[in-house]
Amino acid sequence: MDTDLVRSRPVLLAVPAVLTLGVAVVVLLAVHSSGSDGPAGAAATGFDRSAWPGPDSTGVPAGTELTPYTGPCVITEPGTEIDAKEVACDLVVRAPGVHITNSTTRRIEIGDPPASVVVEDTSIDAGAWVGGAVAFGSMTLRRVDVRGGQHSVQCSGTCVVEDSWLHAQSLPPDEPRHLNAFISNGGSDMVLRHNALSCDRRANAVDGGCTADLSLFGDFGPVTDVTVEDNLFLAGRGGYCGSFGDNPEKKYGEASTGIVVVDNVFERGPTGTCGTYGAATSFRSDGEGNRWADNTWDDGSVLTP
Repeated sequence: MDTDLVRSRPVLLAVPAVLTLGVAVVVLLAVHSSGSDGPAGAAATGFDRSAWPGPDSTGVPAGTELTPYTGPCVITEPGTEIDAKEVACDLVVRAPGVHITNSTTRRIEIGDPPASVVVEDTSIDAGAWVGGAVAFGSMTLRRVDVRGGQHSVQCSGTCVVEDSWLHAQSLPPDEPRHLNAFISNGGSDMVLRHNALSCDRRANAVDGGCTADLSLFGDFGPVTDVTVEDNLFLAGRGGYCGSFGDNPEKKYGEASTGIVVVDNVFERGPTGTCGTYGAATSFRSDGEGNRWADNTWDDGSVLTP
C-alpha cells in the first residue's frame, strides 16, 4: 500500500479471498503526468473542502485505544458487534445485523441476504485487493475512511454511504485496473449523502487508472432508485467525475430510473472541468423519476449535466 497519502484520524494502537464481480468501464485517458498521487485539484484551486468529510472527521476517533480482534473472519453469528478492534484479516459477513464501530479493518465483503452490516467511525484499508474495499450490498457506512482496493465501495443494492471519505484506491504499476470511489454495476436502493468522493490515482503505463469518482453502470441489471445528495466530487483523473447510469451500449444501460442528483459540489481542479472531459455524463434527464437539481461547481456557479 502506498504511504504517500494522508492517514486517517490518529489512534493509540495502529497496526484477502472471495471472488468479486467483473467491472465494465469507460475508456480512460492518462492525464496529469507529473506530480504525486492525491486529490488532483487541491493545490491548483485552493478550494476549502473542510465542510466535507476528510482525515479529521472519518475513521477511528482520536484517542481510541484499539485491541486485537480475535473473532472469526467469516462472520455467521447474527448481531455480531465489533468495537474498538484492530482487525488483521478480511471480513466476510454472512449474518444479518453485524455492527462494526471505532475499529480498523481490511476489506469487508457482505454475502447474500439476509447478511447486512453497519460500519461507523472505522478505517478500512483493502490494500491491493482487486474489487471493492467494501462490497456488495445491504451495507450502511457512516464516518468511514475507505482506502485501497480497486473501488472504495462496490454496491449491488441496498447501500447507504454517509459522511464518509472514499479515496486512495490501489493501482499497481503493471495492472490495467479501472478505479472508482463508488461503483454499481446494477442494483437499486442506494443513498450517497454528504461524502467526499475521490478517485485520485495517476494512470499507469498499461492503461490502468480512474474511471470516475462515482460510476453507475447497467452491466448486470438496471440501476434504479439512487440518491446522490450533498457530496463533494473531488477533481479526478478519469474522463468524468460522475457517470449517472444512462449507458445504451450496456445490457441494462437504458433502464436507469429514479436517479436523483441534488445539491452536490464538483471541484473544477486543474482541467477546469473536474474530469478530463467534464464533470458529469450519462444522466438521462427524461428517465422516470430522474432529477438533477442545485448541483454546482466549487465556485458556486450552476452545473448542468
